[in-house]
Amino acid sequence: AAPTATTSAAAPPTTTAPATSAPAPEEGVPPVPPAIDLSSPPETTTTTPPTTTTTPPTTTTTPPTTTTTRPSLPTPAQWQQLRQCESNNDYTVRSSNGIYYGAYQFNISTWDDVARRHAPRLVGVLPSEASPQDQDFLAQKLWDERGRQPWPVCGARHLPENPNL
Repeated sequence: AAPTATTSAAAPPTTTAPATSAPAPEEGVPPVPPAIDLSSPPETTTTTPPTTTTTPPTTTTTPPTTTTTRPSLPTPAQWQQLRQCESNNDYTVRSSNGIYYGAYQFNISTWDDVARRHAPRLVGVLPSEASPQDQDFLAQKLWDERGRQPWPVCGARHLPENPNL
């Protein structure tokens, strides 16, 4: 029995040694584990689960546009319909009673009042003698301030209510 113990002690170990220059273990001493590199964290700690901030939801990527926030502004088509109703779209017309002028049938006091605040150079100018652009501008300003009220018949038919009033 003694020769068998001597033979097995001299036989090389069946486990493969790590590929390092560590010395072979002595008899009766357990093998030294491979060296652990502590300069970098283990692989399991470098992998982190994705966070919710890396992928924003697609529903919040498109901000609202101004057309959705102000849908009630008169469109060019609505202004044209108002002009057609008020003056047959004639920027130079004067009403038969001489009270209303231009495409939007302004009376002189309303025209001068709005012009004082937004276009002082037009105070005292007859609306029917002002350019189409000036008449359009002051009509928009009047709608901004009073909505469709200055045009009780045609405005009610063709202009939206002003949501800011």
